[in-house]
Amino acid sequence: MSFTFAIVGGGLTGTAMLQLFAEKMRQEIDLNLLNPSEIKIQIFEKQETFGPGFPHSDRNVMPFHITNMCAKDMGILFGKSADFQEWVIQHQHNLQERFPYLDDVSFGREGCNHYPRAIMGAYLTQRFHEAYKKAQALGLIVELYSHSEVIDLEERHDKIHLIVKDRLSGSKFSCIADRVLLATGHWFEETAGNLSIRILTVRQKEMRTAMS
Repeated sequence: MSFTFAIVGGGLTGTAMLQLFAEKMRQEIDLNLLNPSEIKIQIFEKQETFGPGFPHSDRNVMPFHITNMCAKDMGILFGKSADFQEWVIQHQHNLQERFPYLDDVSFGREGCNHYPRAIMGAYLTQRFHEAYKKAQALGLIVELYSHSEVIDLEERHDKIHLIVKDRLSGSKFSCIADRVLLATGHWFEETAGNLSIRILTVRQKEMRTAMS
């Protein structure tokens, strides 16, 4: 039986979920418990780049915008909280060439290091593409929709219908998923609109089903 999983938002949370979902599918495939060609992942991202999202995109931040947690606690790989710190140390020289303002930043493993958010964005971009390639190598169907904003969703007959707007052309298209992860990050009042109402409606239906 086919299964479609939609991830709305290709930032930090969406990247972490793609990593975790691909690993879980690998375990199931190794045990011959599922056919990978029946699993589809759809990822919708408003920006051009998958991974950094809005708060870690080098297009949106300045050098003085730094991470608000210790780098050793910001890794997105399951069970590897220090992954971000280790990644920064491993790529120190390349990062300093790309971001010259890193000269005064500590690259030690000890203590609580805070890095410019663009560095976190570079980490997330790499981890996203690693997860994407891993999912493809497993035989999963992965569809990436950049410049795409989910503007509405509705549950119909145990399926979730999404209305998506192409931010470049302004055209709209629809997709259908069995499950949806909302990883939209920062919401702004003027863009929430009907989507927040639809989300509340879907959640209320799920709660009633769970309680019945």
